[in-house]
Amino acid sequence: DYTQFQISAGAAQEHKLEVKKGSNYTWEWNVVSHDVQFVCTFESNNGDSLIIDEVSKWKNTSGPRSGEYVPPEDGKITFKWDNSYSFLRSKAVLFKATC
Repeated sequence: DYTQFQISAGAAQEHKLEVKKGSNYTWEWNVVSHDVQFVCTFESNNGDSLIIDEVSKWKNTSGPRSGEYVPPEDGKITFKWDNSYSFLRSKAVLFKATC
């Protein structure tokens, strides 16, 4: 099931997911209207980090954006939607992640 959340104008929102080595994690999201910036990173428990997915502006007309990742070690995946460039419009995002 999707979770919907609102990102205020000029703000960003993160969702963190603790992950286990070798498990397959998938996600899907879409912005309800307009566009939003997005970056997904993996950070291992020893502090190493890697950008898994990044898009400068994802438009609602592009449809859902999805991804998957199998972590090489325990750590966390951080999903960040950034609306800091928008001074007037808040954005609604639908998001789901599974293992």
